[in-house]
Amino acid sequence: LFSDDMLFLRQLILDGQWDEVLQFIQPLECMEKFDKKRFRYIILKQKFLEALCVNNAMSAEDEPQHLEFTMQEAVQCLHALEEY
Repeated sequence: LFSDDMLFLRQLILDGQWDEVLQFIQPLECMEKFDKKRFRYIILKQKFLEALCVNNAMSAEDEPQHLEFTMQEAVQCLHALEEY
């Protein structure tokens, strides 16, 4: 039913590989029917929400080195979301 590319994109999304998702869809961004702004917003929003969830889990485990990384990732996502 779906092409190999669509199945690959789906797997990237299910695996939470958000940067790879954004890189993989770059060729689609030149198509008129593809709403790249909306797609990027949805992906960045999910990346941000997952960074917050990981941050909460890490703070419960008291692992400061991991906590700082997830906070930085969450802040980067917020900056990227500002344009939307």
